[in-house]
Amino acid sequence: PDREIFFQRRSYGMKNLPGVLDLHGGYVAAGSTYDEMAAQEAEQELPFAVKPGELSDASGKFFRYYDSRSRQLRHLYLLRLDPEQVRAIHRKNAELKVFFQGVYETVAKSQQCSIEQLLTRVAMEPALAEQIKNEVVRRIGIENLDHYEVAEYVSMPWDRAVAIASDPKQKIFANGFSGFFNPAHNQAPEASSYTAIVQAAVEKLLASQGKENAQPRSE
Repeated sequence: PDREIFFQRRSYGMKNLPGVLDLHGGYVAAGSTYDEMAAQEAEQELPFAVKPGELSDASGKFFRYYDSRSRQLRHLYLLRLDPEQVRAIHRKNAELKVFFQGVYETVAKSQQCSIEQLLTRVAMEPALAEQIKNEVVRRIGIENLDHYEVAEYVSMPWDRAVAIASDPKQKIFANGFSGFFNPAHNQAPEASSYTAIVQAAVEKLLASQGKENAQPRSE
């Protein structure tokens, strides 16, 4: 449906924020441009190729992100998905569900607990995330690990996602998304202005193109 956003659920084998929803994205390598790295990250994390020209820069400028551990300059890119891209995501979701179900069953058996108990414990027990990661590597090889940092794709109505991310107490989203909507998660002086900027960029994209879903990404 229109006005929905696809998030990635971070793999439960990730060291930081396992199982949390976030935007697709990553860091910019030395010597690369933001546009190049956005397209590269999209190809790594989405089940279809994305060319740099297909991504829409949300503001044409940096967003600043500050917290107690880091200071970052971010670009936000928007990608409006066509029906075939949405179908590709659903097909990939079916594949990931089968793959990770096997991973979780193996690790849960070794821990003598249910899968539900395992995934609840991961956030508090980093050793479990490492065990899940090792089981993933055993199955697909270390060279393919980057392609399994996404446990699943989760769609949500845009307005609902923004409302949740704006709650200072929410724990559903990582700061890659909530940092644009929640000054409590972003200590940059101008962070309170970001909600209006991103909302305007999404509305502009929806008005200017004839595809189906708005898909923000951050770099």
